[in-house]
Amino acid sequence: PGLAIMEGYKKISKLGEGASGVVFKAEVLDLSRIEVTSRKRLRQGEGGKLTVAIKKIKLKSNKEGLSQEAVREIKVLQELAHPNVVKILDIFKHHANINLVMELMETDLENVIKDTKNFVLQRGDVKSYMKMLLEAIKHCHDRWILHRDVKPGNCLIAHDGSMHLTDFGLAKAYGSPERKMTPGACTIWYRAPEMLFNADSYGSAIDMWAVGCVFGELMTRRPVFPGEGSNPTSNPSQALT
Repeated sequence: PGLAIMEGYKKISKLGEGASGVVFKAEVLDLSRIEVTSRKRLRQGEGGKLTVAIKKIKLKSNKEGLSQEAVREIKVLQELAHPNVVKILDIFKHHANINLVMELMETDLENVIKDTKNFVLQRGDVKSYMKMLLEAIKHCHDRWILHRDVKPGNCLIAHDGSMHLTDFGLAKAYGSPERKMTPGACTIWYRAPEMLFNADSYGSAIDMWAVGCVFGELMTRRPVFPGEGSNPTSNPSQALT
């Protein structure tokens, strides 16, 4: 099939697919859609055109429209503005789908940790990644937003080595004692003890627990609480008893 051209962008290739949508690499055909200050961070592809990542949000159905997670992610990312948090460069509708345009990243922290042949993690590297992650989390917490899914796979690495926290589909405002929380949020390997024991009220500590798990994984290059075997759906609470 030919490469799709949509709203000033041309799809180049598919980068990945998750529960909430499909991510493509694309060229920018209409520079007026990207702020001048944001263009400086974008990389040039073949032919000198700037490249971006486009996340096509899947609709639940024609009647239901966007999922709660998609609406939440868009809303939260529009509220946040920090060098270590992914930024929405553009939003457009195409064939009834909502598309988010973001900076194209080189890899993520999960791949860096797993690829022991090509990535050597010195103490300085670990300190740098942790500093950027903590600054991103602080920015969220200063605005009373919990990320609720901090893990290496959600820490994207740009071509200049900078880290950007992404995937805010589970993010939620906190601080109100009446607000009930979902204990099942967060990937289970990085889920805080209170969530494992089904607490429906929690705060910023659950993100900090996950940050600690990421730190341990950077140091040892393996998950801190993987549960039984390597199955991420198994319950790691046994390690806490």
